[in-house]
Amino acid sequence: MLFVWVCTKGLCKTLQKVGVAPTLRRWIEFMLTTRTVEATIMNSKVEQKVERGCPQEGVLSPFLWNFIMDDLLRKLREKLSYAYSQGFADYLAILQAGLDRFTVVSLMQQLLNFVSRWCNEVGLPPNPDKIESIWFTNRKTMIRHFLILTGVKLQSGSRVKNLRIELDSKFNWNQHCRNRVKKTQIVSAQCKRAIGKTWGLSPKVHKWIYRAVIFHTISYGVVVWNTALYRANKCMPHERVQRTASNHWWT
Repeated sequence: MLFVWVCTKGLCKTLQKVGVAPTLRRWIEFMLTTRTVEATIMNSKVEQKVERGCPQEGVLSPFLWNFIMDDLLRKLREKLSYAYSQGFADYLAILQAGLDRFTVVSLMQQLLNFVSRWCNEVGLPPNPDKIESIWFTNRKTMIRHFLILTGVKLQSGSRVKNLRIELDSKFNWNQHCRNRVKKTQIVSAQCKRAIGKTWGLSPKVHKWIYRAVIFHTISYGVVVWNTALYRANKCMPHERVQRTASNHWWT
């Protein structure tokens, strides 16, 4: 997770910008700068001072990370309002539309340069290997483009995965639907091991498992890709999963 790489000095500056009380800022800074980690193997012990990041599994850590990301999102919307930007946890998505590809590439490169400068200001090193770009277009041939972040060319393809939802360049959702069905079949087979015709869980528990596990697995993120279900070739695999559940779970 990226919040383990946050620079303490950059975080304290962000807390000051958002108006956190000086007493709380000093307390947070003291907590972040006086931490040590210790590793022990047999009779050997090593102790190291922690210079970056927020404590993992800490209650305060998500709030501190949100302050950092809110600062970036606010600056993007104020200074580069022609693009749509949205963040979730340590994910950041930027969408840029335009009349032609050269304009889109030029504007997107400006956005990436801005994000790179912001990362340097807060002491958060970007990782180009984990950043992907994709064109959303009706063109049959792939549009070749090169975006650069910190001197490294970013990966570009016809599909990207964001928050476990696979987006393709034409929004036909083929790969995502196949993956959802495959994942649901695996989960259904795992759950069915605890059920038999003459033994196992009660029908009431069967129904609860289906609603709590199977249904939510196959319908994950459906608010985004629900348009795919209007097509028969994508709806049939989902119906097959439903029939399988009905035949094997309730008989």
